[in-house]
Amino acid sequence: MSNLTFDLRLARPELEMTGALPLDGVTAIMGPSGSGKTTLLSMLAGLERRARGTIAFGEQVWQGRRRFLRPEARRIGMVFQDARLFPHLTVSENLASGAHRRIVPPSIVLARAEAMGLRGLLHRYPGSLSGGEGRRVALARALATSPDILFLDEPLSGLDEASKARLLPYLSAAVMQSGIPAVYVTHSRTEVTQFADRVLLVEDGRVAGWGTPPQQLSVTVEAVGPDGVTIALGATRFTLPGQAEPGDARRIARKPESLLISEEDPGRSGALVTLLAEVRAISHEPEGPVLTLGLAGQILLMPGAADSRLAGMLPGQGAVVWLSLMSAVLR
Repeated sequence: MSNLTFDLRLARPELEMTGALPLDGVTAIMGPSGSGKTTLLSMLAGLERRARGTIAFGEQVWQGRRRFLRPEARRIGMVFQDARLFPHLTVSENLASGAHRRIVPPSIVLARAEAMGLRGLLHRYPGSLSGGEGRRVALARALATSPDILFLDEPLSGLDEASKARLLPYLSAAVMQSGIPAVYVTHSRTEVTQFADRVLLVEDGRVAGWGTPPQQLSVTVEAVGPDGVTIALGATRFTLPGQAEPGDARRIARKPESLLISEEDPGRSGALVTLLAEVRAISHEPEGPVLTLGLAGQILLMPGAADSRLAGMLPGQGAVVWLSLMSAVLR
């Protein structure tokens, strides 16, 4: 697997960033406000001309001692905190505007639009769209240019939680189906948990290292219908919103608080699905105990005290427990 490598410095604000991002899946960049997340993305995109150092996309040098590729030559799909759509163009025309410059076939543009659920919006103008719809168009437009990499600078910023929840499945499906690697700047742990494959931490203008990767489970798509996508996790079947094709190998991601554990069968509840798991190990970390659970041939880590219905009492190693999954996102 190739990497996006960088060794960059900036005088004002003072930043010194060095790292290598795998060109596969979604890499989230997280850190406090003012830590340099967005500035790093701007330097990688070539939008910050004051930056000094080197950037290489695989074998291609984007920036070096005597070389500086302009942003448009880096084949980046860029999505900002606001949609930045052309107000005088329809959704269809907005999607085609970037694709035309890179001579992308109309079939790819249509596929990106459908992945973001835009078929019914193609004739409308940006002024008639909701905030979430506008973000979906911006994301589809960036993907429709067939970029080599997608840069997302807090694309869900300003949306309410309900709009974010509706948009994340579209975003996950579109990025996964396209196969385009993405770098995702955010301050939201919920978005990282549901969307990212890995987390790069930034603090005080420096790369602080890699964070704990989000916990996800592998599933197989069995059917697609009007109520959503039916997936199989071992012998268990349940339905999630999203877009997929039967036979697809996908993953599901969840918020940390969406998985509840019980030593007794909870019976009928508001859970999306209830799964049986075995406690393989218990470790005691500074943040609290962590359970290693085995289910459907997979391993899942979860904080026992934070997510438990057991009032602080942890099950013993080898115990069989019930996991109630309250919500999840199909990736």
